[in-house]
Amino acid sequence: MGLRQQKLKKEHSILGQGKGLLEEMAKAPGVTRVIPGRIKAGKGPARGLYCTVQYRTESGFKLLLHTGSVQEVFLVCSDPAATEAWLAQHLPRPRQE
Repeated sequence: MGLRQQKLKKEHSILGQGKGLLEEMAKAPGVTRVIPGRIKAGKGPARGLYCTVQYRTESGFKLLLHTGSVQEVFLVCSDPAATEAWLAQHLPRPRQE
């Protein structure tokens, strides 16, 4: 069984640059748990840290955390609308090159 530090579950590794962002997500309105998932090795150059919402799930959202490699992140939410509004304002966007 994985270890949980407050709302952030620590069963899987977390991409080094993304830990702070996941801790901030745990404080977002309506978020009850942040669950890091699989990491896939990057195929191209790193474009900095950014995060995208992939889709909504029954319990919240699936996100992709990009740092060159890509990590799945699942948010469990008690208020998905409030969480979605927070994500729209606070998620880092990819740099335009």
